Amino acid sequence: MFDFVRNNNKIAQIILGLIGLTFVFFGIDGYMRGGSAGEVAKVGNIKITTDDFQRELRDRQERYRAQMGQMFDPKMMDKPEVRRIILNEMIDQRVLLLEAAKNKAMASNAAIRKAIEGISSFHEDGKFSATRYESLLKMQGMSPAGFEAQIRQDLTLQQLAGTIGNSVIASKALSERALAIHTEKREVQEHVLTLESFMPQVKLAADAVKKYYDAHPKEFETAEQAKAEYVVLSQDAVAG
Repeated sequence: MFDFVRNNNKIAQIILGLIGLTFVFFGIDGYMRGGSAGEVAKVGNIKITTDDFQRELRDRQERYRAQMGQMFDPKMMDKPEVRRIILNEMIDQRVLLLEAAKNKAMASNAAIRKAIEGISSFHEDGKFSATRYESLLKMQGMSPAGFEAQIRQDLTLQQLAGTIGNSVIASKALSERALAIHTEKREVQEHVLTLESFMPQVKLAADAVKKYYDAHPKEFETAEQAKAEYVVLSQDAVAG
């Protein structure tokens, strides 16, 4: 199905490399300013519009936020180098999609239908609902045709990635190194440091102790306690 990619892996890598170099030398801003109105780049007859690029930025931002949580800084998406990487990846994907279309290797309608029907957001009572499907897409400003085209692209890219990955043959040196790492043994020594071993080295002046105590009285408070003594007298004991 993907004989071209498998048999011409080097050619595909060279094409992608040349495209990447073009953007390294000229930058994204140059492509934003040039070309047709709203067109960031073009691969064959496939256009990458400004809307496509901004949509990809938003998707990446949500993905990074979900992965990184509070550590994610939205400002990173404004950095030219980050935008360049994202745009280059989009171009790489279009090159692969163009080649897949030429070789009639795009994902099938059946695969698209199965993928969409498996998305739980489109389910009602545990089953796929066409009404809910169209309603949710409308809320997102998307049409079923546009969404299905995106799913077709995603599935095709997944298939291509698997095909290219399975066609890669590791060198003998790399295989031997991987085996060595997997089977190597290491000796590890462990030393435990206890609190007691360092206590004799601690020297505190009496006034320093009092000063800390006065500043943190609650750390030394204990719950109220009571001591009681009692005698239990049974009726039999009193009668006796």
